[in-house]
Order: sequence, then structure tokens, then C-alpha cells
Amino acid sequence: DYDRDKLEFVERRICIGMITNMEYIQLVTPFWREDLLATKWGRLVCQWSLEYYNKYKRSPGQDIESLYEQHKAELDPDTQDSMGAFLHGLSNEYKQEYDRHDEEGRQIFNVEYLIDQTKEYFQQQNLIRHQEDITQRIERGEVQEGEATASTFAPAYVDHTTYVDPCTTRGVLGSANSTDPVSVGNRATLE
Repeated sequence: DYDRDKLEFVERRICIGMITNMEYIQLVTPFWREDLLATKWGRLVCQWSLEYYNKYKRSPGQDIESLYEQHKAELDPDTQDSMGAFLHGLSNEYKQEYDRHDEEGRQIFNVEYLIDQTKEYFQQQNLIRHQEDITQRIERGEVQEGEATASTFAPAYVDHTTYVDPCTTRGVLGSANSTDPVSVGNRATLE
């Protein structure tokens, strides 16, 4: 069973990264999956942050409050209240946990670690949603549809980097007709 508190914590970190760190936005964009965020307000905050980044080439920072005010009228009253509380909570969390600087005045924010957490979060959310979809079909007696759904699983994130140990890998630059899976799978990446 997965830990919902941990997933919520990571989603909050993802939102903080999107709001406050331009490097994070740049690194997360190639595999970004807004649809895998669990909360409506998390999706909205990240959507606004990406739109802001695409226009101004920086993270919104404190401008997230202006973005909220700008979009507030589009939200139903319950979502307005939840979003306001969510942003307030993120602001407090950021000040307590992430607004730290080293001796030279540089902000201490481990972007690489948050990227790894984001990839794992997307993978977990993708699996959870797929599992829930299959379970719902089974519970409704739609067994064939459940099997069909199970066979359509696609990973949320695919790591396209390739590691080849030259001391143990033979024939990596061999012919494309090679039956060696290492040769076939990595040939294009290594040339």
C-alpha cells in the first residue's frame, strides 16, 4: 500500500519547486505530467507557473499571488478558499524549509533531488491510477475491459539515458542486425 501523506508531501514540494526555482522548471519540463498531480490546486499552481515561465523565462516566485488573484474569478468559491489556504501553506512551508542560504548567500535548494522525487512521484501516481482503473472495471464486472486496460499500461517517465560499461559490454557498436540486445538497444545512442 502506498503512503498518501508522502505523496502529498512530494506534490507540495513539486509546487514549491515550480513556484520558486527556474532550474527545476527547466529540468522538469521534458517529462512534465500535470495530469498526474493528485490535487486540483496543485495542478492549477503548476499550470500557472509553467505559463508564467513560458512567457517570462523565470519562475513566478511571489508573483504566484498575483496569478492567483488574476484567476480567482474563474474558480468556484470552495476552490478559491482551498487554493488560498494551499498557497498560504506553501508559502509558510517554503519559508521554514527551503528559504535557506549558504555562506556565500546562494539559496540551498537541491534541484536534482527534487527532480528524482518528481520522477518517482509521477511513476507512483501513474501506477496507482492504472491500478484503480483496473480495479473499478473488475468491480463493475467488466473483466475483459479490465484485461484490456491492464495491457495498455505505459510508463509515466522513460529514462532515455543509457549506461554502457565498456569493460563488460561486447559489440555495442556492432551491426544493427545483431541479436545482442545491448547492440540493438544502444547502437543509435552511442553513435
